[in-house]
Amino acid sequence: MTLRTQRIAILVIVAVFLYGGAYLIFRTTHLTRIGEVGEFEYEIIVPRSQLALYYLFRPLVYLDSAATGVHCHIGPHRPAITTSSH
Repeated sequence: MTLRTQRIAILVIVAVFLYGGAYLIFRTTHLTRIGEVGEFEYEIIVPRSQLALYYLFRPLVYLDSAATGVHCHIGPHRPAITTSSH
């Protein structure tokens, strides 16, 4: 491997670690617990003013969701609409 190839490989590795670290910070600051007391459901809620971050981290959100079950969406969480029969 040439010196130039080694430098490119190191830059790619550093970029991947920085991207992953930035996602962890994003995830930590946007993680919200939802659900009733006793339930441990979490979602990453992204304000509409931060759409660029949502799309920047979207590939990692898919991996995170598959691994942990934590979902991500834009805007505040809205509880499911339930209808009651009278």
